[in-house]
Amino acid sequence: MLALTLGVLAAVMFVAAYLAESLSLSLQTAQIESDRARAEELLFSARAEALYRMSTQRRSSYGMGSAANPVKLDGTPYHQTDDVVVAYQDARGLISLSGAPPAWLRLLLLSVGAAPNEVDPLLDVLNDYIDTDNLRRVNGAEADDYAVLGLPPPANRALISAAELRRLPRWQDHPAIWKNGLADLVAVVPSQLFNPNTAPAGALRAVPGVTPESAAVLMDLRKAGRQIGLAELESIGGATINALYSPVSTFPSDTLFVTHWPPGQAWGMRMAITITPASLYGPWRILYIDRVDSRPTAPARSAFPNLPPRGGDADASAAPLLPGGGIGP
Repeated sequence: MLALTLGVLAAVMFVAAYLAESLSLSLQTAQIESDRARAEELLFSARAEALYRMSTQRRSSYGMGSAANPVKLDGTPYHQTDDVVVAYQDARGLISLSGAPPAWLRLLLLSVGAAPNEVDPLLDVLNDYIDTDNLRRVNGAEADDYAVLGLPPPANRALISAAELRRLPRWQDHPAIWKNGLADLVAVVPSQLFNPNTAPAGALRAVPGVTPESAAVLMDLRKAGRQIGLAELESIGGATINALYSPVSTFPSDTLFVTHWPPGQAWGMRMAITITPASLYGPWRILYIDRVDSRPTAPARSAFPNLPPRGGDADASAAPLLPGGGIGP
């Protein structure tokens, strides 16, 4: 009888422990889904704020908004409301995969960890992917090569987003270049212009002649409020650029990459947005939205500078763009 009682008690304890563990897992799952839903809500409001700013605030060599207190377009992280962190990046401050000189692309790949003997094969694969013919470059890949690897054939068009590179032969075999931030340094928007005022240090190092040390000096000068043009890029940065066909432009482009990181999440969302005020279809066009797994670092989100108010108003609070207390109208 005692043995039976002990057996029943053991079974009851086992069932109770199982139910407790299941309940705990259910509560954790519910909390994760709740946090994710809240993050999506905050992102929706934050996107509305970004579209409103880009559509109504003027851009200049200083950034977006008032020259006295502009939103920097160099990827600087800002603390927005509801603990959302946002960064605006001018497309001209990045290295265009559809317009930058080959020498710049080679230096960029070397700077993010590609070996010297890997650079040309990577570029051959990229160029075979985006050109409209079926002629295979020496180290490139065309439809037959993709079929052998079980991959869809090359699109024969410009890239839609930088994430598309990860699916290309050779490119998918080099995780180090992605770990070292390649996706944050390139733009798929066709452009032959480069803005040193909005370029991250990694993009500056892709300019022939610019060293990591001189790139750091240029970044410090920008933080001090100095404008960087062709003269500064050459005299201070050590760049070697043909002045007659200089790609340097100190004015931001019509395309910005806007990244939002919601609180409590290990990811962010990046939008590529082109302002189209003369279009019959709307004042802007969203080129793509990508998930971003990296995030800016700071002891706390409040350590980031606050996002400047719209239009440089003295009042840092802005009327909400959306009802319900999100980032606002």
